[in-house]
Amino acid sequence: MTKNSCVSLTESTRDKTQKFWPDEPIQVSIISDALALATQWTQDQAQHSLEKLTPREEQVLKMVGDGYSSTQIGLKLGIAGQTVNTHVKNIFRKLKVRTRAQAIFTAYECGLH
Repeated sequence: MTKNSCVSLTESTRDKTQKFWPDEPIQVSIISDALALATQWTQDQAQHSLEKLTPREEQVLKMVGDGYSSTQIGLKLGIAGQTVNTHVKNIFRKLKVRTRAQAIFTAYECGLH
């Protein structure tokens, strides 16, 4: 590729990019409003999911948030560690999360402490 062809390729790319990224700035208020709506929707969905938890699942989730392992939670609640893991799996499904950290974050965002 020659130097001239590199320049024309760069200019061609710039022309195409300008179609998608105009020089006019995007109004910040539109983006801000969209983010606020998305955040509110997410919080509403999370709150609705949190309301589906049983009292035992809430108890387990609070203990997970306090840093207890499944074995420790089982000992404190008088249930098997495997039963705790079943509760945790149900919590994940209801909150639509994949990790303990995500479940804790969702609970925190919804005011469950």
